[in-house]
Parts: sequence; C-alpha cells; structure tokens
Amino acid sequence: MDVRNCPNLTEPLDLSGCVNLEEVYAEGTNISMVVLPEAGVLHTLHLPASIVNLTLKNQTNLSPNPSPQGEGSGLVLAGTENIATLVLENMNQIEPWELLKSILSPLRGLNRVRLIGIDAEDSDLETLRTVAGLQGVDEHGLATARAVVTGKIFISGDIYQSEVDELNGVFPELEISGNILSDPVTTFTFTSNKSGETLGGTSFLCSHPFVKIDGTTFAVTAAPGTVISFTFSADKHQDRTANYTVTTSRTQGYSVIYLPLVTFTFRKTDNTPLEGVIASPQPPPKEGETLVSDANGQISFRATGLITGTAEHDYGKASINVTVSGQNDQAFTVVLQPFVQVRLRAIVENVPVRGAAITFNGQTYGTDYNGFTPSIRASAGSYESSCTYQGKMKTFGVYVGLSDSFTEVSMNNMQIAFSQMDFGEPDGSIQVILNTASAITVNSTNANYVIDWGEGKETAATGTGSQSYTPPAGLQQVKFVKIRNCGGITAMTFPAYSVMALLSVGDSKLDYAVTYGLSSSTFNNAFSNLRVTGSDVFKAGMAKPSVDFGSAFASRTSLLFVQAHLFDGLNVTNFQQAFHGCSLAESIPEGLFRDAVNCKNFNSAFFSFGNGNLAGLTLDPQDLFPAVPDANIGNLFNSSAIKRVRESLLAPFVSVISATAVFQNCTKLETAVIPAQIPVQANFFNGCTALEWVEFKHAAPFVLDASVFGNTNGTFVIYVPDSAVAAYKAEASWSGFVSRILPASQKTV
Repeated sequence: MDVRNCPNLTEPLDLSGCVNLEEVYAEGTNISMVVLPEAGVLHTLHLPASIVNLTLKNQTNLSPNPSPQGEGSGLVLAGTENIATLVLENMNQIEPWELLKSILSPLRGLNRVRLIGIDAEDSDLETLRTVAGLQGVDEHGLATARAVVTGKIFISGDIYQSEVDELNGVFPELEISGNILSDPVTTFTFTSNKSGETLGGTSFLCSHPFVKIDGTTFAVTAAPGTVISFTFSADKHQDRTANYTVTTSRTQGYSVIYLPLVTFTFRKTDNTPLEGVIASPQPPPKEGETLVSDANGQISFRATGLITGTAEHDYGKASINVTVSGQNDQAFTVVLQPFVQVRLRAIVENVPVRGAAITFNGQTYGTDYNGFTPSIRASAGSYESSCTYQGKMKTFGVYVGLSDSFTEVSMNNMQIAFSQMDFGEPDGSIQVILNTASAITVNSTNANYVIDWGEGKETAATGTGSQSYTPPAGLQQVKFVKIRNCGGITAMTFPAYSVMALLSVGDSKLDYAVTYGLSSSTFNNAFSNLRVTGSDVFKAGMAKPSVDFGSAFASRTSLLFVQAHLFDGLNVTNFQQAFHGCSLAESIPEGLFRDAVNCKNFNSAFFSFGNGNLAGLTLDPQDLFPAVPDANIGNLFNSSAIKRVRESLLAPFVSVISATAVFQNCTKLETAVIPAQIPVQANFFNGCTALEWVEFKHAAPFVLDASVFGNTNGTFVIYVPDSAVAAYKAEASWSGFVSRILPASQKTV
C-alpha cells in the first residue's frame, strides 16, 4: 500500500482485512492511524507525524529501521509528538520499551498505553513510574483507568522492595527483577525539652505505615528518597510536625516543646471577676475550641510564645497581647473596657447630612435626617473612621472613653453640592434646621402642635398665643426641628443667626411673603446665616394680589441652595437684587422665575451669585425667566459664576429697556448666545476674561459700545448671521473685531 505524499488524506487507513500485507508507505499524508490485522507478515511500515494512534499486534516480521529486509524497510515514524494512544502486543522485535521512552521524552500528548508481553531492560524505575500515571486500553480496545503493561523488565540499577511492591500493585502481570534491596528502617524517637518531664498521652500520625515500639518510639520502613510526614502529640506539649526524607536505616530523634499552664483572669474596671467571658486567643489551644471564663473569671490552657486575641462579654471587650516564656506556669489579668454607646454625625456648613455612609470599627452606618448614625456599641480605644457622601470621603479619628460619646465629622471643604443633598419632602410639619441652644417663640391659635427636636426629644405645646420653648438639655447645637400639627401657628421667632435652613412651613400660617421679602428686622437677624430654603416657604403669598421680592435674599452670603418652585404661584412684581451678593450659592433652579409673568424688573437679580460657591460648580441656568415685555435686565448676572448662556436663557424676554453690564466681570463665562431682541449695551461683556465665543442673532449690526468687550481676552470669536457678516465688518464700531467675525454656520459647538 503506497499513499505517499497525499496531504489531503486525513481519514484513518483501514487495512485490517489485508492479512498478507507486507509494506505500507504513508509518509506525506495526514492520516491519524492505520488499522492493521491482528497478526500478519508486515515488514515495512512508514507513518507520518500526524499519527495519533499507533497500534501494532503480532506483526513479527516488523523490526526497527533498517530491518533485515533491506534499506527503507522496518518501522519508520516521521514524528511521535501527536501520538496519544500506544498499543504494542508481542512486538518485542521493535524494542517496544525504547519506542515508549522516545514518545515519553518529552511527554507530549501520550495518555493511553497498552504493552503486552514485553521483555525489556532499563536503568531505573522512572519510566515505569511515569507509565503508572497514565491510562490504558483493554483487549477490546476500550479505555481503562490505568495503563496495561505485561511481561518482564529487568532494572540494572539498585531498586528497593517497597518500590517494586508499589509498582506491582499497578502492573500485577509485570515481572520486575534486578538488584532488589531491603528498605531502610527509620526509627523516630521523641523526648520533652523540659528536664525530667515524661511524655504521656502520646499519639503518632504518619503518612506511611509504622510500627509502634513504645509511646515515644516509632519505626517506619520506606525506600531512600521517600518523604515521611508526621505529627507527634503529647500531653502538656506542643505538637511536633515535620517532614523527613529517608536516606539509610537510622534513628532520628526529636525534642518536643513543653507548654506551661497559662491562666487568664478577666475583670471589670472595678476589679470584679467576670464569668462568661468568651476568649479567642491566637494561636488557639485547640482548633474550634471556645474558651469561656468560670465563676472566678478564669480560663486556663497550655501555650508558649506570643498570645494575641480578644476577650468579649456583655460588659465590655479587651485585647489579649502577652508573651509566655520559660517553662513555669504563668498567670495574667485582663481588664475589660466597658461597652459604651457611640454616636457619629455628619454635617456640612452647619447643616446635617442625611444619607452619608460612616464607617466605624469595620461597619458602615447610614445617617438620618439629623445627620446621626444609630447608636453604636463600642469599647474604649481609638478608631480610624471615614465618612462618604456624594462620592467624597473624609477620614477622621474617633476616641472612645469609658462613657457614652459623640463625634461630629464636618464635610466642609469637601465640595459637597447642596443642590444634590436630600432634605426630605414636605409632610405638613414646619421643618427648620437651627443652630442654637436658646429658646424659640411660637404664636398659635391652638395648643395642638408638638415640637420634635430630634434625637428622640419632643415638647408638647404649653398653651395658645405666644409661648417660649428652650431645647431640651443634651441636644447638639445644630438640630433638625420639626413642628407637627402646626395648622394654628401664625408666627415664630428664632434667636439671632440661628436658622440654617427653612425647609418647609408645612400646614402653618407662617407668612414670609412680605413686602421686600425677607427685609423685616426679625427675619433678617434670625436668618442671616440661612443656607437652604424649601419650596413652600412663601406659599402664603399665593393669596396676595402681588408680592415684591426686591432685595429678598440680598447679601445672604451664606445662602447655598434655593429649592425649585420657590416662587411658583406668586404674582411677583419685582426681583431687583433678589439674590444680589449670594456668592456661595451653587445653582439656579430651572424655572425659578417662570410664574412671574408680571415682573419686569430683574436688575442685578443675580449680581455676584455663586462666584465663591463651596462645591466648585459653575452656573448653566435654563428655562429661568417668564415672557415679559420692557424688562430691566441691567447687571442681571454681573460678577456671577455663570459659565454658559444658551439662547433660551434670555429668549423669553419680549423686549428689554435696560441691558447694561448684564454679564460684566463674569470671569467663568465661556460661551453666550444673545437673542436678537436683546439690546447689547455698555459693559455687556466687560471683564469676561474666559470668553471663547459669542453669537449675536441680530440680523443687522448694532452700534457696539466700546465698553461691551472691555477687559476681555483677544482670542474669542464672534458669530453673526451668515447674511450679515459683511455688514458687521463694515460697521465702524466693529472695526476692532473684523478678524474675529465669522458666519454662524461655521460654529461647531
């Protein structure tokens, strides 16, 4: 059979019926195996490197290449790296053991071996050990869990009886002969390292069979090179675990360490013994054992060296850290520090932080509307803790003493955005955040209200009319106060500078929608440190014909955040300087002035607004103004933190009578689109040093006042309608900007 150099031939070549076949040439093909007769007269077999299964049975004329039949005859293998199954039965003339070794060196994919009737010789047992780890094939060609090798093998080097016995267990029909030596005997002996101490209660666990001579002597028979693993145990002593490599017959002695008796006495801080203390020493005396102190507050066990761990009881907790040295029994006293209640609180700019995550002693706790975690049980000591809110994390230390304690973590300077804080929702109660321990005054037509000071403290109304209430002792200075059943309340008076946030007037009749908004002396004084307003604080103004909010929040430099819908439903006629000087404010809610359809005066409404806000934000207001004619928007955003002016910001104004210095000194302003109906008057963009581009929608050029772009950079671009580019460049007042005037169609952002 000659199929040489047929690379597309990949299927097994089945020649099982060709009993008189003498020669097979298959080099240059990609066949995976050749199926030959169970016996035959084959003398030449050339196979490609693609062979996966090499099975030869009773082909007595086949010999290694070259064979007696002449040059080119015999068994020729182009490669053996792909052979996974090797079956050789009664094929000693091709030296099956040497063929096997050539395939195993190096071991590639060979995993099944069947060698029948071998007569082989080797220098050692290494190859036989390797084959013992492979799978095999039975007489029917089915897979077996172990390789099959029968016949005989002679080992020229020294071998040991235990090795032969082990391999005979794998290959019972293989005769192993050679210079078989008796295995060495290793005798292990153990003594205490404490003089005069007798070892009792001993045990010996070993990886190999052994003979117990007495309680401290054990004999193991094993071949040289064998690793014997053992653990010796004895009362009052540390377990001795070791690995020993056999060489020759010998006695190997080991000393075991005596463990002195260690007694711990656990006490309270007043020296009273504590029964029932659960101790967890490391290393543990016995794996899984729980140690509990007795009526005398004691536990005892044997140990040496460094002992660490914890001791815990309903009373308190302590750390264990002692060193046991020498061989004498030793005693230690451990005083448990009592558990106390720890409260943690998150606060920013004197406003409680709701929903912060505070990690203390490995546990994380959420904060409530007053910024508090639940009470936490802890023992005395110092703890590294952290507070995470809005993705910002601050680490801080907490020291816990022998009494209940409170720790407040300030998130100031962490760029917390008040506009993203959770202040809860109106629920019919008056909600206010106060920073005072002084009394507040309530005027009410009934005595149904209840003041919830937080922290579980409440005060019921003491009568109608004007009543004064002092916060209960023990409360923190800053507190989230709710007044429930407040329908009869008509007025409230707070201490000077005490109101941090007015979040809701609830169902009360409180009226802060007075002429000039917050201009009354009482409101100004108490609310000078106001940080946050709620959305319903001016709802009393809905019943009024009109409300004037000129200078309402003027110079409130502490104001950080204004809730949306603050002016909804109100007929506001004046917003001049409404938020003038609110430098820390961080955002303008969408639609804030949307309902003020009768208001024309917005002059300086956001003068200096947000230019020093703590969250590092810049303004991008949208859908802010109503559609009104004849509006005054002079100085509207002068010196504010506005970053971008969309066309929609000023587009609602039907007409404008004053627009001087609208964006003067807005040093963060980068881009602006100015609708056609907005007159660009003196100082409109003066001092806007960060300008990148401005687009004017005016179809025809207007006379440009020299101050409009005063004190700006020299690189910003001016976009105008495509049809008006030439006219703008021709207008004399624009002569200084000719090179920067471009058609709006070229704007890419």
